[in-house]
Amino acid sequence: MKKKYLAWIINGNEFNIKSHDFIIQKLSQNFDRIYYINIFNLGFFKSEQNEKILWGENLPYNLIYYEPKNFFEFRNFLKDKKLIAINNFGKDLEDLKKHFILNFLDIDFIQISNVGNVQWSYHASNDKFITKAKLRLSKFYTQKLVNLLSVLGFVPKVQIRFLSNSKIIEDIKKNKIKNLLLKLKLFHAKELILVNSRTHDIFLEKKIIPSEEYIVLLDYDFDNPDDIMSGQKITEEKYNEHYKKLKSLLENLSKKFNKKVIVTVHPRSNLDEKKKIFPNYEVFKYRTPEFISKAFLVLFFDSSAIVEGIMLKKRIVTLISKHTGRLTRDGSNKYSNVVGFYQVILDEFDNSQVDKLVIEAEKRSTLFDEYILKNISPDGKKLGYEKIIDTIKKRFF
Repeated sequence: MKKKYLAWIINGNEFNIKSHDFIIQKLSQNFDRIYYINIFNLGFFKSEQNEKILWGENLPYNLIYYEPKNFFEFRNFLKDKKLIAINNFGKDLEDLKKHFILNFLDIDFIQISNVGNVQWSYHASNDKFITKAKLRLSKFYTQKLVNLLSVLGFVPKVQIRFLSNSKIIEDIKKNKIKNLLLKLKLFHAKELILVNSRTHDIFLEKKIIPSEEYIVLLDYDFDNPDDIMSGQKITEEKYNEHYKKLKSLLENLSKKFNKKVIVTVHPRSNLDEKKKIFPNYEVFKYRTPEFISKAFLVLFFDSSAIVEGIMLKKRIVTLISKHTGRLTRDGSNKYSNVVGFYQVILDEFDNSQVDKLVIEAEKRSTLFDEYILKNISPDGKKLGYEKIIDTIKKRFF
């Protein structure tokens, strides 16, 4: 009989688990061994063997990294193993082959969607037919195709999807057809289980004490791959004008409120390049939650990391710039509409209005309760990770 193991399956060209460190640490404390499997080589395009460890100093002792070179090597690896795998890869066009391959392997899939962030649709940044068609194919039609193929049995289904967005479950229950499809297990995920978000768990367990030491910017990446796919054209003029306006805003806020500015960047960002852009400020990677908890004011364009700020009811301003891609502008609009953040159009902002900016951000922070209840802490005071681990053990081990 094959021995069962928990696995975490990703699709990436580097070994980076920093954004999942909390849940992975909890899983490692509850399972004898966890395989962290990178299936990048199983797609249409192959990469060189890559075991770049970006979080090596804190890796759990029982976390084992594995990157199969091809399907046959992966199948051989599983000869004596049955995997219960957390699915951490997408349904884009480039992922389609991987879904087909995984259907031939002895794996039960689980999905953990407990970030608690806002979601929105992809739209092209220009009116070109090719751009729109490519984006629609990759980000919409392929996802619908994977869902359909899972129902037909050609690609794997997700056995359980843990999620913290209660509205998804509420909307399904209100819709008779969708409710019936879920009962008949005709969705990509056979079962949906509501859990509290990872932000809820971290703040409840670590007992974070907030402060107001800094003005914190969650910076935007001009080379965001989704923005580029949507047709965003990066020019030196756009780049320079964007950062000129942004740095002017930061400078005025810092002087007015006598607060030090901290810039945090996305894990894929080139930290050295960002430091060159912001020579007068400290720039950090992988420390965004820490600095949000210490923020007097948080500025961002579009980032799932802002959930920490919502939980702490920080003063938050979402920025919009005509020089960013449409995906990021849509994200700013969505966060402003759904959560209630005060929004600033960077290109039109008068720095004499910095007082108003902070006052408005303060007012809006009182509106976060409903979002927290529906997306961050929808399951009472329970720890989401405990519910996830208990369910996995009972159902699969």
